Amino acid sequence: MKKIQLLMILFPIIAFSQKAEKEVSKAELAKREKAQRQSQAFAYQGYQAEKAHKLLDSEMDYRKAISKNKENAVAQYNMGDVLYSQEAYNEATHYYQEASVNKEASKEDKHKAFHNLGNLAMQNKKYEEAVQFYKEALRNNPTDEQTRYNLAIAKEKLKKEQQENKKNQNNQNNQQNKDNKDNKDNKDNQNKDNKDNQNKDNKDNQNKDNKDNKDNQNKDNKDNKDNKNQGSPERDKQENNNQDNREGNTPEEGERKELSAEQMNRILNAINNEEKKTQEKLNANKVKGKAKKSNTKDW
Repeated sequence: MKKIQLLMILFPIIAFSQKAEKEVSKAELAKREKAQRQSQAFAYQGYQAEKAHKLLDSEMDYRKAISKNKENAVAQYNMGDVLYSQEAYNEATHYYQEASVNKEASKEDKHKAFHNLGNLAMQNKKYEEAVQFYKEALRNNPTDEQTRYNLAIAKEKLKKEQQENKKNQNNQNNQQNKDNKDNKDNKDNQNKDNKDNQNKDNKDNQNKDNKDNKDNQNKDNKDNKDNKNQGSPERDKQENNNQDNREGNTPEEGERKELSAEQMNRILNAINNEEKKTQEKLNANKVKGKAKKSNTKDW
């Protein structure tokens, strides 16, 4: 019983909701249709202004047309044309792309959009993109000879670009190989110079060390010789005796020579005394032979 009562309550609510949805859908549909009519009206005004070369007015009308209906492919494509005429190429590309993927666009609209995208790519020297755009244009209209001609030009440009890029790449590789070879040669030469300099330095250092060792050895030999000559007194005496012997003197003469040196003063004194005594004797003999002088006067 409770379930029946609940269904009786819910049924009017559901029915009312469905009725409300239908009324909302009708209102939304009416609103959408009104926006589409307004969009078409603005697009037509834009077309008239474009024919009259009033590009700014045409641009404003097309913008209004697109704001009312974002699916208006004709307004999108024509907007691209107006911007292209004003050399606003980047923005024109945007509207051509919007038209090319628009589900509401006809094949002819898509063909024209892709064709113009190809022209913009050619203008920017993007030949590979241009080839792809012209191919898409021909898929939507295979009979357009202008698109086919543009495609052939784009392919030729792309081929030359690829050949030029390959040539430049080869030149770059050759230059890089040459630079690498030059760098390697410079490095080898530098290593050789460093090795030669190192060998020269080592040789100079070795010669210097040998010279220093030789000088030190000569100095040591000289010091040893001086130390040998400046030995003990007995050794010096022996060397002096050897020297005397070499000069033809006997050991006794060498000894006397050494003693006379030590007793020189004594010997000189003795000689002086002998000379004094001799003089006194001579003086004494002289006095004895002289006549004695008389103290008396001889007159």
